[in-house]
Amino acid sequence: GEVQLRGLAELEDSPELSDRVPYNPYKLDVYILGKMYHRIILGHFINLTLLEPLVKRMTSEKPEDRPTTAKAYAIFQELRSETNLSVFSQRLLTKEESKVTRLIKGSRYWLHKQW
Repeated sequence: GEVQLRGLAELEDSPELSDRVPYNPYKLDVYILGKMYHRIILGHFINLTLLEPLVKRMTSEKPEDRPTTAKAYAIFQELRSETNLSVFSQRLLTKEESKVTRLIKGSRYWLHKQW
């Protein structure tokens, strides 16, 4: 039978990665980057939702539905241009922070910006 190889440091299966069936390595790269963005960025921070549409497209199960790297960058640029600029000056909020920690760090961040 077909041997399923594992991507992302062997943390999960990549849909088309196989040692017997040809696949497009560029589309696979986009998928792996999308999974990394999902795990490392979206999985850790709560206020980077502007990246969700891009990551969703990058991690499509069907390689033909994934953007090229150039298209992914264009999508990112479009998402960024549609986002209020104040979002980019906010402190990144982690999922692990308690409300009290978030308040303290947020206050310190705001005060630092004022000086």
